[in-house]
Amino acid sequence: MSTAFAALQDLHNEFIRKAKNGSVFVAASSAATINESTLFTSPAGEIATLPAGYADLGYLADAGAACARSISETSVTSWQSVSPTRSDRTADTTTLTVPCQETKLTTIGLYVGVDTAAVTAATNGVVRIDTPSVPVDLYHRVLVVSEDTSHSAGSVYICRYLPNAKVTDIAQQSHDKGDEIQWGVTFTGFVDSAVGTAESYIFGGPGWKALLADMGFSDSSSSSSSSS
Repeated sequence: MSTAFAALQDLHNEFIRKAKNGSVFVAASSAATINESTLFTSPAGEIATLPAGYADLGYLADAGAACARSISETSVTSWQSVSPTRSDRTADTTTLTVPCQETKLTTIGLYVGVDTAAVTAATNGVVRIDTPSVPVDLYHRVLVVSEDTSHSAGSVYICRYLPNAKVTDIAQQSHDKGDEIQWGVTFTGFVDSAVGTAESYIFGGPGWKALLADMGFSDSSSSSSSSS
């Protein structure tokens, strides 16, 4: 290896994150929104208790929560140039696919597309849920929390929050004797008028806090102390 090139490099394997644990939480659009102040405790920066109404979707298949972001652009081409001379973004869409393994009211309701508030069991325990003849757009608040436990100072949490999302696709369901029955759904995020965005990335945890300066971030406590 060239010594000169090695001096230029800035490599940190401690910055590589893995989602070793995690959960997806869903709430009705009437539930309180989440932000960095309510999601993490102060000053420790540990994950906090979620507002009322957020339900854990439970066990997920090994693939976990699959987040995707699709960007579309239109380009202007010109006679005198072989590359576009202008490009404008026309769409920026976030989707979240969740392979739910647990069969329960929340996962069934999302998959079927019904408001489960009125769903009750008969006296013999039987439950019937019909697919709506006229689909209704049900909006939810969806929070993905991924935990990496590799840092000695504590957990690193990488969270993605969709404050206004609806189910736009469902996975094929297999009733095979060798596999569990899944209730896989895909959410699409839309801008929440109160929050002002379709998606928020929120990072925290004691491990994250311990690496702030090394990763290039500054925190308010260090900036306030240096200015005093």
